[in-house]
Amino acid sequence: MEKLPSYIIGIIVWSFIIYFAYKYYTDPMRKYKKEAKIAFKREEKLKKLELRKIKAQAMAQAVVERKVKGHSDANFVKHAISSAHQGENVARCPKCGSVSISGNKKGFGIGKAVVGAAALGPIGLVAGNAGAKKIRCTCLNCGHQWWAGQK
Repeated sequence: MEKLPSYIIGIIVWSFIIYFAYKYYTDPMRKYKKEAKIAFKREEKLKKLELRKIKAQAMAQAVVERKVKGHSDANFVKHAISSAHQGENVARCPKCGSVSISGNKKGFGIGKAVVGAAALGPIGLVAGNAGAKKIRCTCLNCGHQWWAGQK
């Protein structure tokens, strides 16, 4: 079987390209598909604008309610911050009262594992895990340390 010359292969490839390009560009639905995409994008933009409008109306109503209650903006913010801090159960240092606290897990104890292995054999290695879930709290202000859950 002889090999086809390369120019014949090129003609075949180009004919396929031209055929599919012609088929694509003469598709009667192509125009409507493009218009549908544009209409869909336009609807999405209108929905976003409507949501922005609703949010702006809600914010304006909140401002009007504040003014009716007699709060200025600065007093309203101070009141909101103070009321937020009053209702919370914030962890504090028992020594200085600071809220700057760091908590770390205790982890696996090698000393306990060695003693447990000596006393009970390989099963005693589990003793190194005893108390591993405890959390040690450290105040970043004064350095005081305590176990979480204790006063």
